[in-house]
Parts: sequence; C-alpha cells; structure tokens
Amino acid sequence: MPSTNIEELAFEFFKLFSKMEYALKATGIQKYLKNDRNNNAFADWEEFISKNSSSFSLTYLSDKYILNNPPKIQKVDNSGNLVFSNHWYSNSNDLKSAIEYLKTVRNNLFHGGKGTSTEFIEDNTRNKELLKSSIEIIKYIKTLDSDVKSNFDN
Repeated sequence: MPSTNIEELAFEFFKLFSKMEYALKATGIQKYLKNDRNNNAFADWEEFISKNSSSFSLTYLSDKYILNNPPKIQKVDNSGNLVFSNHWYSNSNDLKSAIEYLKTVRNNLFHGGKGTSTEFIEDNTRNKELLKSSIEIIKYIKTLDSDVKSNFDN
C-alpha cells in the first residue's frame, strides 16, 4: 500500500521515474536510448510510446485520479508571479498523455517549486493523489516491454 506521507510519495515517485528512465536507456541505441549531437544520453520516450501504444490498456487508467485531475504546469501570470495553471493534454487515455503526466509531475516537483510552495502544502490531498497515480502508472508502463521491465527490476 502506498505511503500517505507526501515526502515519502515524492521520494518513491522520483526513485521509480529515475529507474524507468534508466531502464529505457539500458535497452541500448537500437531501442530506447538516444543521444544528441554531443552524445549526451537520453531516454527515448517517443520511441517507447511508438512501440508500445498498442499494448497500452486504456482501461488501466480509468480509475486513476490523474485522468480527471491532470497535473498543472507552472506559468507566469499577468503580474509576473509564478502560478500553477491548467494544461491542455492531447488525449487523457493514451500512453503519450500518461507519459506527459509523469513528466509534468516530475518537472513540477523537481523544477517547479512544488516542494516548497504554499500551494503544494495547501493542495496536499491533490498532490498526494497525483503522486500515487503517477507511481501506479510507472509500475504499469514498465511491463509494456520485456527488456524495460528486466532492466527496471534488476
């Protein structure tokens, strides 16, 4: 059963997201590893989506909080203040959107000040549910590819 402590959930999410990115890269250049012009290594999420969208079960996400309450993104309002606002996602039930959700949750925690903002504390229930859903999504999508699952689990 997942923790109900926000810090523990955030740590678990980061740990699993990092393992997922490693698992993708560990499949090698022939699968989900890509590099830029400086040979920096990246997880090829787009290729993962391309190869696994047909295996992704739309019904799996049907009960996940994140579907009806997608993560917000940080923006600058008209007064120059940082705010979290709604973000448009292409299709809430596909693999591409599920991964966009995961990346947005990660970015909000890591780059967006969610860990220290008053909104994070005031909206604690929402953030816990987003983290729980994100953790479950990672646990599910790792199973879509046997090489990724093997790299993730070892």
